[in-house]
Amino acid sequence: MDADCLIKLTNVANMYRFGKLSLAEASRLIGLTQIETLELLLEKGVKGNLYTGDVMYSLERFVKKRSRQ
Repeated sequence: MDADCLIKLTNVANMYRFGKLSLAEASRLIGLTQIETLELLLEKGVKGNLYTGDVMYSLERFVKKRSRQ
């Protein structure tokens, strides 16, 4: 990995770590899929910033919205 890529990855990782970027945004910026990005961030010691309660809330909203269609 060249220096420019490493700097970009470091910046994206820090922004993701502090909740300034979503996983989708981080993925777009570094040009990887969301799974690849999450794996790379985990390798670099950056934990995901998704919490079970947030995921469940989003799923419930999604199901309610789909059931109205």
